[in-house]
Amino acid sequence: MLDFYLPTRLLRGLLLTALLAPGVAFGQSPAWFQATAVTPAAGSWSRVVATATDGQGFVYLAGNFKGTIQLAGTTLTSSAQADVFIAKWNSTTNTFVWAQRAGGRGNDNVRALAVQGSSVYVGGSFDTGRAGFGTDSLDWAGGKDGFVCKLTDAGSSASFAWSKSLGGTRDEEVTGLAATAAGLYLTGMFTSPTITLEDRILTNAAPISSLMTNDVFVAKLTDAGNSATCSWAERAGGPNTDEVSSIAVAGSNVYLHGSFYGATSTIGTTTLTNSATSPTTADLFVAKLTDQSSGAAWGWVLPVSGPEWEYSGSIAAYGSSVYVTGTYANKNTIRFGTSSLTGTNNMNCYVAKLTDAGAQASWQWVQGPRGESSWGKAITASAAGVFVAGLYSSGLTPGITLGTTMLTGLCFGCQGTFVAGLTDMGSSGRFNWALQPAGATYSDATSLAISGSELYVGGNFQAPFVQFGTIGLAVPLANERPNVGYVTSLRGITTALKSPAWAASLELAPNPAHGRATVSVPAVPGATRVTLLLTDALGRTVRTATAGLPAAGLRHELSLQGLAPGVYSLRVQAGQQQAVRALLVE
Repeated sequence: MLDFYLPTRLLRGLLLTALLAPGVAFGQSPAWFQATAVTPAAGSWSRVVATATDGQGFVYLAGNFKGTIQLAGTTLTSSAQADVFIAKWNSTTNTFVWAQRAGGRGNDNVRALAVQGSSVYVGGSFDTGRAGFGTDSLDWAGGKDGFVCKLTDAGSSASFAWSKSLGGTRDEEVTGLAATAAGLYLTGMFTSPTITLEDRILTNAAPISSLMTNDVFVAKLTDAGNSATCSWAERAGGPNTDEVSSIAVAGSNVYLHGSFYGATSTIGTTTLTNSATSPTTADLFVAKLTDQSSGAAWGWVLPVSGPEWEYSGSIAAYGSSVYVTGTYANKNTIRFGTSSLTGTNNMNCYVAKLTDAGAQASWQWVQGPRGESSWGKAITASAAGVFVAGLYSSGLTPGITLGTTMLTGLCFGCQGTFVAGLTDMGSSGRFNWALQPAGATYSDATSLAISGSELYVGGNFQAPFVQFGTIGLAVPLANERPNVGYVTSLRGITTALKSPAWAASLELAPNPAHGRATVSVPAVPGATRVTLLLTDALGRTVRTATAGLPAAGLRHELSLQGLAPGVYSLRVQAGQQQAVRALLVE
């Protein structure tokens, strides 16, 4: 792997640039940098579902394919129906480093991907017979069985280390993964009367019948290298269908984003009531658990109400801020606490933020595109801002408007990708910029990953062609228009946070630092407490602290012991105001 430790002179230059920059003007857009396709052969197709990054210029992608696909010098062929592929991409050289396939003779489906160090985790489902993961294989219990597996990245190659199934007599699926140094967190749904995760039995809330409905599960695995054990497992849901689409982790806090049908659903000790008049429509929720090592405790649950359908998409956590995206139906109004959003077409994307205050949480703001139908599919956040991606359609109006940016499609009925950046200003948010590829009558974005000032987008387009800025991807197949997976990068995303006036007196010294640094926060009108959040290049939280903010200001010593050399971001939250400083750790 590439060495992440850059020369000190270069790091100092990057740091000074970050420290002296007064902020980024609203509307500044990044630029498409690299792109490549998961190229299918004749009679084949590919689809990218999930992406993740390791902070060293490498991007991991996972998806499905049928037939034969080419990833640089690696050729993969499915065994029968759709199989799984996992690949590593060097974003600097725009080449694939390695690729692996997995699956059996049925339909194998990827839903989630997570990376921690050299460990690459993939989750999804398989059906109809045994599924192979390297030399390991999983038995099929019936219906769809969930799976999670691990690959060990050795640099220029990778191998499967272990795999686990979550199977009952009906359908199970892993829909979300998050990996930290503490463990691997997974979530999904099950329709079987019970499922067993080692010695932990989860029971479906629906009465046993031929029409069993989904309940939600969330669990933590402890990775022992060549094996993994279940540390804890929890279920949630009511007598009707409950779904969960994604999971995010910040420290010991675990967040889920999902939806529920029927009159009520119970999550932990909280019972949610559906606001829709029809029991066949869904409301949304965001729920929190606290990881207690060998167990977990449910915390707060926040509902999102609307008169018809709402569909959860993705969730991201950055410190005490939690961001979600998804879709709601028709020209309805959906409510996120005291904030609301009204649709402009048949399907409408939402982007919303909540603040986790520990024992409780509150919605802060919600935004969405205006115009034609749009779907929110992926979201991520770091000190550089909040980023969302998805799909939109072109109809009677040209396209969609995000903030002051209008995106237009190629033709009536075309569907295209959008990628947008938002500024989080505490109690409000706004779209900063929006981009789209060109050339394809159908394209979408399914996943986002961030590293420093680069944003990686995974998705799909319909052959024969798509254009990302000046980069064209061509897949010419005579008389065929297959689905083609892609991964691309945007370079130049930078901090979109407007600094408040008191930020000029915010001090961080020494900088560069080794071992510890002192943060000096001045008095902030209206603020009595301050939260410090230190994140690495991937946006992962490595240090947090909360303290009272006296009238004379605060001096807090921040321990840097155990941190790898590199550039980090310190976010200081005082009341509803935030400021960011770059910190060089040597």
